[in-house]
Amino acid sequence: MLTAAGLDNVIHDILSTAWAYPGCPVLTGDYWLNNQQFDQSTLVFLLDAQGTEVSPSLVFSGVDWLKVNNLRAPLATFPDVDGYVDSQELLRCFNVYMSTLNGYQHSQVDSPLIQLNLTQESCSVLPVIPVDNKQGERIYYLVADGNHNWKRVPIKELES
Repeated sequence: MLTAAGLDNVIHDILSTAWAYPGCPVLTGDYWLNNQQFDQSTLVFLLDAQGTEVSPSLVFSGVDWLKVNNLRAPLATFPDVDGYVDSQELLRCFNVYMSTLNGYQHSQVDSPLIQLNLTQESCSVLPVIPVDNKQGERIYYLVADGNHNWKRVPIKELES
């Protein structure tokens, strides 16, 4: 369980790790604690998805694809064979970087979450991609679906 002091330390370490390692998914710096939707404290971190475009899957219902439009985009380092961002590859990579955190003991991917156990704390980490409309208003989030794709999550489910 996360204490208030532990929360600050974990957030600082995760943000520092993301900024320090070029291969780590780029975070926008925005985050919050969600205690409502999941079994334990969940730190929600926003990923920088500049240079990508969301499109609904033509094959799978309820699935979105995240196309890489710019090879310099922060998420371009996690492509699948068709040029879309592979959600499982991104989670796997983010999980590897969790091992650099202070007090790290163990972490594992349990899509869409990363379960993180530190010496003094434990929590879940949820990397999400914010999706805005053309007016810059947030309309939903994308989370990993466990099958290399993305699924939409309404704003109220994560921000409540």
